[in-house]
Amino acid sequence: MRTRACCLCVVLLGVLIIFSGCTNAELRGEKTTAPTPTPTPAVISTQDPVIGTWSWTMFDKSKTIYYTFTADGRYQTSDSISTSSEQGTWEKESQNQYNVTVEGRKTILFEYQPATNSLIRSDSPDLRIIPFRPATPTPTPLPTTTPALRIGDFEIYNPT
Repeated sequence: MRTRACCLCVVLLGVLIIFSGCTNAELRGEKTTAPTPTPTPAVISTQDPVIGTWSWTMFDKSKTIYYTFTADGRYQTSDSISTSSEQGTWEKESQNQYNVTVEGRKTILFEYQPATNSLIRSDSPDLRIIPFRPATPTPTPLPTTTPALRIGDFEIYNPT
């Protein structure tokens, strides 16, 4: 019974593939034109550009410092070797300047640089803090198997 159902599926799939591109206009020899796509308006983000996680790696690559700004005004720093962390709040001071209060005592001014998409700390103006992008994991290759059925460029595999 299962073999019969599989054969019926394969036959229906083959018929669908063969007739998938046929329309009445094509059968009559008329040319068809694709519809013109409607342009979609650009989405304008109202979110502050500092929201997210930023990183700066020491010159000798011994550690990376992460700066996180959340949408609800929280601020946190941590590092890649877990030797230090700070928490506090942030608020927008002016167009591209953000005031950070760390644990109620220390104030740091960050300036967003739109041209380079980076942050600069007022107490370390030579450092460029960039958006954090985690390393992309290496994909695991799938095991290769021989297809059970090949129809043109289409291959059907047995379930495992």
